[in-house]
Amino acid sequence: RDAAGAAALAASLREAQCPDDAWQALAAALRLAPADPVVLATAALIRHDLGDFDGALAWCDKSLAVRPDSPGTRVTRGYLRHLLGDASGGWSDFESRPLPSPESGAQPWRGESLDGKSILLLGEQGLGDEFQFLRFSHHSAVQAADRVIVACHADAVSLLRASGYNAVPRGEMVFTDYFAPLLSLPVILDVGSTWRGAGETYVRMPDTRVRDRTRVKRVGIVWAGNPAHRNDAVRSIPSGLLHGLLHTHPDIRFVCLQHGVNGTDVPSGIVENPPSGDWLHTARQLSKLDLLISVDTGIAHLAGALGMPVWLLVSHVPDWRWGTRGSSTPWYARMRLFRQPSRGDWARVLTNVSAALSGAKVGD
Repeated sequence: RDAAGAAALAASLREAQCPDDAWQALAAALRLAPADPVVLATAALIRHDLGDFDGALAWCDKSLAVRPDSPGTRVTRGYLRHLLGDASGGWSDFESRPLPSPESGAQPWRGESLDGKSILLLGEQGLGDEFQFLRFSHHSAVQAADRVIVACHADAVSLLRASGYNAVPRGEMVFTDYFAPLLSLPVILDVGSTWRGAGETYVRMPDTRVRDRTRVKRVGIVWAGNPAHRNDAVRSIPSGLLHGLLHTHPDIRFVCLQHGVNGTDVPSGIVENPPSGDWLHTARQLSKLDLLISVDTGIAHLAGALGMPVWLLVSHVPDWRWGTRGSSTPWYARMRLFRQPSRGDWARVLTNVSAALSGAKVGD
């Protein structure tokens, strides 16, 4: 008889990756408090995890009708809008997230002319987001500035500097006229859905050469993301499931690019295990490959930004940037998506990857 208790139970079950049980628990809360904005927002989150994106969007709208000033619910709606193809609405709702700002006294950039001015672009969230949104720093309105500085994760600074960016670690004091969060650039630049044309290579390694092979011979493998990520259990693959893929293609050398593993953790069939290093080292390792096969994590975005072929293994409930269907993405021209047909079915995904790999050519 306690709506708050029932909603809390539902939220806990959702965190435990049990969305079906969570929805049953939430049904009691909805009966007791059908107009409570927290209960309605929780309903949206659970329907999202169940793959009911239209239903989740409807629950978001109901919650916002009661409490329109909820930033968390607006951001959730932004994710859903992107998934359902409404890029403009998604960018707008994203602006309700906690926005970073420097302590330098720089003014927020709203799109005014940067001629003769300087601007600091603030990286935020994960490294994958930084690599993904770095493309917008090349927009002509940004490049009109005399000086463009990118604040990024500390271990990506050497990579971006090698690629020609004026990069500094996040949090370092830099004095500029203006600043803008990287993830706000689509709104500031008013790109709407036209960002689809921004998928060209924008991270380049000057000390690497173009490979002249036509057949896939060296393939990088990444099967897990950051374990601290809330959704990591959903997006990562148990390494034992890789056995069939790794042992079906004797003519391919599989290279482990999985972060944080030692030799005993690497599945058999992977014949190369490069030493770990920073992201510049990782980029150089990627440049020696014909293909990267990866779950949805930061290295996939780096490979996409480098313009190399990537096969991305996507969970049944995808992240907002991959949409709900299709094997291609407007974010990266040489990325191919392999989607789970049902929740948790990585075996089918890996079977499809193995079949595709049998006849793959570089760039497929």
